[in-house]
Amino acid sequence: MKKSKFTHKRKLQLILSFCLIFISCLTLPVKETEGAVTPATIRILYVGNSMIYFCDMPAKIQSILQSVGYTVEYQQVTPGGYYLSQHAQPGSAARLAIQNGCNGYKWDYIIVNGNTMEPADNYNAMLAATKTLKTDTDTYNLGAKFILHSTNPYSPSKISLNSNGVYTDTNVMAKDISDKYASISATLGVKYGPNTKGIQKFYSDGVKAEGDIWNADGKHHTEFSHYMAACIYSAMISSVDPTYFTQNCSLSQSDADYAKNVAKVVINNSNQGIVLGEVPSTNSLNSVKIEAENMTLTNYTIESNSSATNGSLIKVNKSTIGTATKVFIGVSGKYDVKVTYWDESDGASSYNLYFADNLKSSWVANEASGSSSCDSSTRRTKTISNVDINKSDLVKITSNYNGDEYGRIDIIEFIPKVISIKIEAETMTLTNYTVESNSSATNGSLIKVNQNTTGTAAKAFTGVPGKYDVKVTYWDESDGASSYNLYLGDNLKSSWVANEVSGSIYCDSSTRRTKTISNVDINQSNLVKITSNYNGDEYGRIDVIEFTPVQ
Repeated sequence: MKKSKFTHKRKLQLILSFCLIFISCLTLPVKETEGAVTPATIRILYVGNSMIYFCDMPAKIQSILQSVGYTVEYQQVTPGGYYLSQHAQPGSAARLAIQNGCNGYKWDYIIVNGNTMEPADNYNAMLAATKTLKTDTDTYNLGAKFILHSTNPYSPSKISLNSNGVYTDTNVMAKDISDKYASISATLGVKYGPNTKGIQKFYSDGVKAEGDIWNADGKHHTEFSHYMAACIYSAMISSVDPTYFTQNCSLSQSDADYAKNVAKVVINNSNQGIVLGEVPSTNSLNSVKIEAENMTLTNYTIESNSSATNGSLIKVNKSTIGTATKVFIGVSGKYDVKVTYWDESDGASSYNLYFADNLKSSWVANEASGSSSCDSSTRRTKTISNVDINKSDLVKITSNYNGDEYGRIDIIEFIPKVISIKIEAETMTLTNYTVESNSSATNGSLIKVNQNTTGTAAKAFTGVPGKYDVKVTYWDESDGASSYNLYLGDNLKSSWVANEVSGSIYCDSSTRRTKTISNVDINQSNLVKITSNYNGDEYGRIDVIEFTPVQ
């Protein structure tokens, strides 16, 4: 009996342990990179109507997210004119899509919207339908994020017609839609995308005409306004400030910048606790932009200005010196640094740029600009070339108030200086090689394999991470056929045999050859290793390995 009781107890423990392991596997976090969570693939289901598929918002979101490192798969259930109450019916295509997942995987995000008039027609039915879809999401897609897509208000010229007289004012309609989506969001404990507020801001700003914001039907987005909506959801998914997005989806730079800035403003003003930051850092050397208004500011005020890159700049408070700081999140390397500022004719503000407390440049804005206005005519750039910057260095810029000039600053850009790297073979760590003098070698020296051996030469790559063309210079004489192997890390990148008909047994300029391996991804500190062997009377000679960045 004692043995039987012990066995039953042990079985129960094993069953409980298995259950705990199973549950933990379901809730394992995705891999994190510094700055943001970036899973290899995210899967998005869109449930709604033409407010999603018109101008193809899902494809725009996919393009934007892929530009910041995501792989995106998506599916749409978006028949025109559909209400959420229709999508919530038993056996509907939307509910089946939620329940079935994506090609054997769970959905990571489910984005839903109702008919534009649904909040006004029957708010309670819309709330109940949203609850049903949210319950399905929680049941079949553990951990998935459920996001509401608030729809467009109608255009001023078509609002009465499209709403059958329910609304006559675009701003009133926008507020009603936003309030009701926000209410459902709060009730269910989910987020909503403030697209409605974005459309309303476009309208109230007065920068764009009605035809730029709404389709001719007065209901749907244009390419411009749907890009703004795509920026909202891309930012909510990635936690990246939309002003950092580089994918403009066919818009001009100025239109894309305006749309990104509006997306950022309405997200921040939606009071949902959504925190936005920089693009997650990678091992690649890319351009980095720091918008001045995103820095930590002392004695500066943020000011709206249409000549600034994202519609905002910083200006020094009167009679003070301002300081703006931010940690550099790019890869360590050499950069050209470009500061955009203004030089008006009514003062001479002084600027100082520091990295890690080291002063890199000072200048005074005292050109004869001929204008006291802060506009495109007085916008200037200062470039500091070939600056070595380390990841996590503190970037600091100061400027002062002088005369009636406010030391304004727009943006600091870091443009990478990727240079070619050469590794002379004789400087590598050598096994079974001998250094030999030869006038046809680049520096008068090469390495050759010791007789009847295979040589190995190794050295750490000291350049910046990125994609390179790799060129190996060696010799191919006619008295043998040496084999060569090139490795980066432990990965074999190329193998070849020196067996051309060179017509000469001599190691000179006539038998000097190059082997190029194109588009090779190389990480900082990768071990570069090359081997060659003695064959016939050929000594597997090597001169230099060159790494040329692929632009």
